[in-house]
Amino acid sequence: MARKEFTRRTFLRLSAVTAFGAITAACRVPAPTPVPEVKEEVPPTKAPEVKEPVAAPVKEAPAFAAKVKAGTLPPLEERLPKEPLVLVRESIEQEIGTYSDKAFVSASAATHQCHEYFLMLNDDCTKTIPNIAKSWKVSDDGKTFTLYLREGMKWSDGEPFTADDVMFWYEDFVNNEELTPVFPRKWLVGGERAKFVKVDDFTVEVQFAAPFYYIAYGINSNAFAGRQNGGAGAGFYLPKHFLSQFHKKYNPDADKLAKERKYENWYEVFGYFNSWRYPIGYPQLGAWLHVEEGDIAWTYEANPYYFKVDPEGNQLPYIYTMRQLSWEDTEAHTMLMLTGQLDYESWGISVGDWPVLKKNEDKEKYDLWMGGDCWVGYADFWLNENYEVDPELGEIMAKAEFRQALSHAINRDEIVEKVALGNGVPMQGTVWRDCSFYKPEWGEAFVQYDTAKANAMLDALGLDKRDAEGFRTKPSGEKLTLIIECTTAIPYWVPISELTKNYWDAVGIRTILQVQEWTTLWTRLASGEMQIFTWVIDNMHEFVLLANKAHYTRMNWWGPKWWQWFTTDGKEGIAPPDDVKALYEMCDKIPETPPDQVGALLAQIWEDQAKNIRVIGTIGYVGKPILTRKALGNVDYKAYADNADIGGCRNNWCEMWFWKE
Repeated sequence: MARKEFTRRTFLRLSAVTAFGAITAACRVPAPTPVPEVKEEVPPTKAPEVKEPVAAPVKEAPAFAAKVKAGTLPPLEERLPKEPLVLVRESIEQEIGTYSDKAFVSASAATHQCHEYFLMLNDDCTKTIPNIAKSWKVSDDGKTFTLYLREGMKWSDGEPFTADDVMFWYEDFVNNEELTPVFPRKWLVGGERAKFVKVDDFTVEVQFAAPFYYIAYGINSNAFAGRQNGGAGAGFYLPKHFLSQFHKKYNPDADKLAKERKYENWYEVFGYFNSWRYPIGYPQLGAWLHVEEGDIAWTYEANPYYFKVDPEGNQLPYIYTMRQLSWEDTEAHTMLMLTGQLDYESWGISVGDWPVLKKNEDKEKYDLWMGGDCWVGYADFWLNENYEVDPELGEIMAKAEFRQALSHAINRDEIVEKVALGNGVPMQGTVWRDCSFYKPEWGEAFVQYDTAKANAMLDALGLDKRDAEGFRTKPSGEKLTLIIECTTAIPYWVPISELTKNYWDAVGIRTILQVQEWTTLWTRLASGEMQIFTWVIDNMHEFVLLANKAHYTRMNWWGPKWWQWFTTDGKEGIAPPDDVKALYEMCDKIPETPPDQVGALLAQIWEDQAKNIRVIGTIGYVGKPILTRKALGNVDYKAYADNADIGGCRNNWCEMWFWKE
């Protein structure tokens, strides 16, 4: 998420440019690049064959070579693991790059490149491949997952990376109630918590009470899972040698140390380091390290202990410095790209930006192209079926027929033309179309624009009375008002929400749109007081669903009180109806369901959405522009844009990019 310091005024002062002129919305965009077909055999029981490691490293960045010569940094052969990862991207004609001190500048896409996942998706996101772990295997009964680490691998401060760092994450973070009050259900299989076992310094076993055939997908960047600062649900390792000083178990004076850093408790300072920011001085495994934080820009420098090399043994990354520019709003973000201040961006660019960005492409010497896209929905609406602030309204929103009627009232073809410039597909909220179990009728359920049908359905629900303004009233005679809440982080949310408000007004449902600040939106969602939550439909890649129990189809967004009941064993929240209990139980069975049967189970789960419309979808598969500087080498023009399903922008593998001039 972009930080807030970069205002439009700041941008104009720094770049001395004026706002760009408006471009007609009639301009159309080329059709988005098709998403590659998923072909991986499910589940991946062992690591695929990989290239033999090079015999010895050859080159390193000049800045590191100078430090080695000065005696302030160990030689390269002592910094790399015995078996470094040889990074090969098969979808391009990969070049051996050259080292450069010229900074590589991005905005929101920059921080994604700091994440390093335990396993990784390959270049077209169809297979799981080694990354931090050099290999893995799953036992025949699906109950034991064994990971093999790279001997000699080191943290960015030179300390060894070993099995202890995985054990510390699980035993002292995930299983510590002060740090993790709610145990992540991802690691609860067969009704019991997973057991992590250190076999030796470079081998870890994860043991389950029941089969978890799909665990490799749970740490391979899907849904950002398997990284350092992913928390209890998406994380998998932490620097024990560094964080133990702030942990009460290892340091009785941890609270005192926290107070010296202006925190009240040890777990607060622990949480500060274990956040998405990767604070300055915090040991990492990624390609770039956070070294400087300014008002409008952050600076990152190459990790001298990074464990990846090119096919000739040269340590990556080739580009020594990466900078991240902050921005206040989407207009400022667009101007950063328009004026050539960014070398790479694949996060938060709308198809609506395409015409004006394309017009400046040659002048600013960047390429604008369509990245792969697996977003099923670009602005979709979760109605709170447990809304208690107004019990009568809550009862109305809990009726599937009400949500179906609202869906019929949406003119999705108009949204495609006005917001997506003719791209995209009218879609109901469902799973990614390349899932092996996908049924086309799920995406078509209740998407036909039919105001007559919508009005008839609303009348049949007892909402046939109207007030003096022509809006429907509740059966009690009181005003019926829906409130849609969203934020501006994704360019599509506000315009699609505005159009949807108008469509619902047109069938007599008085609707208000409230644009909230990001933190406020999520706070209100968690409170259960929100009526309608707006977000994208992502993380519906088959690998994500298998690893994360289908995310319980995000029940905490449409049934927060039911979700609370499930996650507290009935101590809090409200008891769900039988159909919701059945849905939850099916999701919970996914890990232990054999591969030849899991498709049928997943189909049952998504039949519920097609019938009950827990989320009202709008349009999907619009396509996402990516901007890259023409002078960058090893760019894959068939790559995905930002998709949480595949770890955001991380799959672009910027560590292998280099400056050609």
